[in-house]
Amino acid sequence: MSFRNPQPSSSQSAPSSPPSPPIPTMQLPELLQASIALAGKPSEPPFGLVRGRGSLKNALIYVAIGAFVSGLLLLVMGLLIYHYPGKLASQSLVVSVVGHTAGFAALISFIAQRQRLSFRQRDEFATALAMAWPPIMLVVGGLFYLLTGFVSFVGAISGLALSLLFMVATLKALRVLFSKPYEETFVSVAYGLLLYNLILSFLGYLVGQIV
Repeated sequence: MSFRNPQPSSSQSAPSSPPSPPIPTMQLPELLQASIALAGKPSEPPFGLVRGRGSLKNALIYVAIGAFVSGLLLLVMGLLIYHYPGKLASQSLVVSVVGHTAGFAALISFIAQRQRLSFRQRDEFATALAMAWPPIMLVVGGLFYLLTGFVSFVGAISGLALSLLFMVATLKALRVLFSKPYEETFVSVAYGLLLYNLILSFLGYLVGQIV
């Protein structure tokens, strides 16, 4: 007569592993480091760092801070180099902060809806694009603004050049994060940037009428 040892039930065979802790969202200092890395090597943007760590709130805060610094830089250059009136220089600061932040939020919302991104994907996309904002607007935009006082035609092409650079960054972020081909995202990105610039222009007009 043989005796068999009782087999433990599946629920008692092994203790359940504790749930893995959530991945922390990308914070502002990390975004700054990523922006510096992107400016140093724009051919290899570190967009992959935001996978699972996106935060729309942090992205908007980061863009607003960058817009304030950019507007402050333009204000100082306008006062010291081009001797703009203080009222006009202060208007540029207000438009920079409010216009770029609102335009960025509209751009993200529009493209996320057109490309059917989930909330998580939207947050990743916003965070990736936010890290590209300072190198484009602060470095390239500031250089164009500085050259405008010496070469008149530079001012006419600066807006177009910035939009093209921002388009490249947006298309690249969608490709790196979600493997979306450029031909699938080009139209959405183009209309999104048009919306961005329309909001920026409208707020500039509105501030000019109020202030």
